[in-house]
Amino acid sequence: MNRALIVLFSAVLLSACETNPPRASYPEYPAPPPASVPRAAPTQPVTVRTTQFTQHSGTAPKATADLYMDRQESDLRRDLRGSGFLVARQGNNLVLNMKSDVLFEPNSTTLSPEGEQFLALLGGTLRYYNLTTIEVDGYTDTSGPADKNMAISQNRADAVAKAIESGGVDARRIRAQGFGETGLKIPTGDNVNEPRNRRIEIHISPAGLG
Repeated sequence: MNRALIVLFSAVLLSACETNPPRASYPEYPAPPPASVPRAAPTQPVTVRTTQFTQHSGTAPKATADLYMDRQESDLRRDLRGSGFLVARQGNNLVLNMKSDVLFEPNSTTLSPEGEQFLALLGGTLRYYNLTTIEVDGYTDTSGPADKNMAISQNRADAVAKAIESGGVDARRIRAQGFGETGLKIPTGDNVNEPRNRRIEIHISPAGLG
């Protein structure tokens, strides 16, 4: 009888050991980086050769331009997520839109710290897509004299272009132009303070593809 109890007890013990094996030691994976950390830049430009600034002649094979701009659009949307830049596609052209009130200090043509950060991210991406041209357009609202608004829009466009160039983009690819209170996004009368009209538009077009 005692022998049977000992055998039964041993069997129970063995079963418990098999159903509760020692916990294995697994390596801990590092936490993913915050979304605000920019991705690592490519080691090589996304191109076959460098190019000077020339208006796109329309001679590039459409399939080539499509794929090139598809990839650039995808990278820009990822890299600028959360920055406030709006990315739109018009054919094979990309248009980035940002309120001047975000990019610049209040009532100033000096870039804000946030504006400098966003433009550094943008320049870092555009640097590697060097078969594109970049046009920076500045706009104001209708408050204030028209000639002053024209000068402000030009100065802001120049500041954005310079910041993009500082990110490693060839200056020959960039043009900057101020339009003052013309080309209003939100039609208004004179002397109207409309933040949506104070903006920077960046047009990115394929060039040198072929």
